[in-house]
Amino acid sequence: MKAVILAAGRGSRLGSLTKSKPKGMNKVCDVTLLEWQHSTLRSAGVDEIVVITGYLSKVIERKGYKTIFNPYWHRANMVSSIMIALENIDTPFIISYSDIIYNNSIVEDLIKSDSELSVAYDKKWLKLWEMRFDEPLLDAESFTLDSKGNISEIGNKVNNVEEIEGQFMGLLKINNKAKDLIMNIINQDSSKFYNLDTTKLINELINSGLSIGAVANKDGWCEIDSPMDLQIAEILIKDGIIKMPHNIL
Repeated sequence: MKAVILAAGRGSRLGSLTKSKPKGMNKVCDVTLLEWQHSTLRSAGVDEIVVITGYLSKVIERKGYKTIFNPYWHRANMVSSIMIALENIDTPFIISYSDIIYNNSIVEDLIKSDSELSVAYDKKWLKLWEMRFDEPLLDAESFTLDSKGNISEIGNKVNNVEEIEGQFMGLLKINNKAKDLIMNIINQDSSKFYNLDTTKLINELINSGLSIGAVANKDGWCEIDSPMDLQIAEILIKDGIIKMPHNIL
């Protein structure tokens, strides 16, 4: 199994913390997010890891990670990095955002999933969002499942937390059929290469008829999108909700 870490963006919400380094080089409990992900992915059975870089790419390259540079990082969304990964790496592979920490159990469950596209989600999302935001609905997006447990909608704004069955974690697995559909969607309208975000892409795949497998996270995790998130992540680790990787690589 292979994995791709999307680390091309700056992460402007972190302010001065990304002035001299990419988002994934910030530290939680003295461990960079990229170190965390590499160790967690390896412990879950991933053999090869590639980092898609962009902003201050040489900071990551100097650490010795295997990298591919995204020259469009400053004017495109996450989908451009996904496309670069699809053009250079054989599927199946795991995709991980560079600004999340998680335990290896969710990666193991993604690897076991036989869906053409498998998406990790947190069905207990509200407690974490209440720690992160004064008003969770300002950031939370739609996430609903159909009768078969596949994703029927994701990434839209909602007005009631009761309508949300989980939250996208920034962690997924792409297989061959999903790769072909994604390539077709982007090739038919090149503007989507620059403008689509990941959840909007997933919605387009749903509309095309692809079944999107939903893989529920059993353990703690956290997105690091602000200085407050760094503090919250350390609290979750201290409380044992998120476990430090056994071997930091």
